[in-house]
Order: sequence, then C-alpha cells, then structure tokens
Amino acid sequence: MTNSLPDDAREIPHSQMPNVQLRIGQSTIEGAGTGLFLMSGPQSDGTARARDRLGTYEGARYTEPDT
Repeated sequence: MTNSLPDDAREIPHSQMPNVQLRIGQSTIEGAGTGLFLMSGPQSDGTARARDRLGTYEGARYTEPDT
C-alpha cells in the first residue's frame, strides 16, 4: 500500500523502522497547520495498530512554550 505524497509534503527518512513511511505536510483540518502523517505502517499490509511504534524522537522536550 503506497500513497503518493502531496506536493507540500516531504518524507521523513529513518533507519530504525524501514517499513514505516511518514510525511510532514499541511493538514486538511482548518487551523491545524503542519502535521505528521502515516503513509504506510509497520504491519505487512501497510497498516498500523494501536501501540505500534512509528518513530522515535530524540530531541529536546519542552513543558512550557518557548518564548
């Protein structure tokens, strides 16, 4: 199951989960801004189940807005 990426989107490469395809792009939800979208999940049919690992984040964690 492979979906084409919208013009505004870019794939996020990651070696930890080679079967997972993610993209960053504009949400179609009004006022939502940019979002992270699952294009293909880790299951053999390209889906994802609740609690499937889709990626990792190793950056800084913030509890207060950065001003």
